[in-house]
Amino acid sequence: MMFGTSVFFTINPDLKDLAIDRNAASFATILVMALGISNALGRLCVPLLSDKIGAINTNILILGATAVGAFLLCFVGGIGLIITISIVAFCYGGTAGLYPVVTGDNFGLKNLGSNYGLVMIGFMLSALIFPELIRKIDSQSMKFITLGIVAVVGTICVVALKVMRKK
Repeated sequence: MMFGTSVFFTINPDLKDLAIDRNAASFATILVMALGISNALGRLCVPLLSDKIGAINTNILILGATAVGAFLLCFVGGIGLIITISIVAFCYGGTAGLYPVVTGDNFGLKNLGSNYGLVMIGFMLSALIFPELIRKIDSQSMKFITLGIVAVVGTICVVALKVMRKK
C-alpha cells in the first residue's frame, strides 16, 4: 500500500503547477475533476475486478499501472496528462477498496480491523515520506522516474508475496 499510493500523494498537492508546466493550464479544472471522478471509480471498480481475477492479481495490475503512469508523467501534456492523472487516481482509489480484501486474504478475518489498521500505517508513511523525499529531487523527470521505480518495487513485493503463497 505504501508504494502504490506514493505517486498520488506526491502529485496531488502540485497538480495545478504540473498542469501549468505542461502547457495544460486551460485543462487544470478538468484535470482536478478527472482526478476526483477517477479516484471514486477506482474505489468502486477495483474491488469488482478483484472478485473476477483475485486480489493479488488486481494488486499487481494497479501497481503496474501506477508505475506506468509515473513514467508517463515525465513527458505527457494536454489530454495525455488528464488521462495519465486519471489512471494514477483510479489506481489510488482502487487501493482503498482493495487493501481490506488483501489484508483479510493474508491475515484472516479474525482481528481484521486491527490488522487493517496496521496496514494503514503504510498509507500514512506514504503520505508523509514520499512527498518530502521527492521534493528534494530537482529534475521533474527524475521525480517521476523515482516514483515509477517505487511503484515497481511495490509490484515486485506483491509478485513475491504471490510466489510465497503458492509454496
